[in-house]
Amino acid sequence: MEFLNLQIEERTKIFINNALLTNRGFNYYVDWTNVNGYNEFMVEIHAMDILIGCKDDNDFKDKFITLISKLPHVVLLFPFLFGLAKDEREKLYRNKTQLTIIQDELNCADHLIYSFSKNTKYLDDNEIEIFYNFFVRMGLKNLYQNFIEKSTLDYIIGVLVGMDSNGRKNRGGRAFELATFPLFEKISNKYKP
Repeated sequence: MEFLNLQIEERTKIFINNALLTNRGFNYYVDWTNVNGYNEFMVEIHAMDILIGCKDDNDFKDKFITLISKLPHVVLLFPFLFGLAKDEREKLYRNKTQLTIIQDELNCADHLIYSFSKNTKYLDDNEIEIFYNFFVRMGLKNLYQNFIEKSTLDYIIGVLVGMDSNGRKNRGGRAFELATFPLFEKISNKYKP
């Protein structure tokens, strides 16, 4: 009997009966305490939703300029959107560092520098244009026009969960190294030339 032809209840029963016991809890897979940092930007996050699915380039730019003019702290979300690590975001927000983008285009400056300070109260037209170009060149405009379908919040949580699960893989890999090292050491010592 083919598994996929079974009723859902039968498939569920087979799955549960064949699942291996583990000492891993749900927080092993996603440590939800690490998926944070965005709560103080909830107004800005929901305001960004105005850009979702806006296909017309001129309309998109107009909405972006209006948004960033009214809520300059929206720029603080950009590092979340392209998955900058928490420590790096905090350095940016505290003016301890700036984001440097190395360019690979001909006839361009070697790098561009962007500031994402929490102290920003107002952005002039030139700064808004710089952030718009950043948004476009980082692929965030394309992201909003073609990929984010529902909400900026869902996307940000997805990015943060993905970053945390990557950390879990690193932690799990290290744990596996520690668990298997004695076995390999024993084999190595046994067959040492």
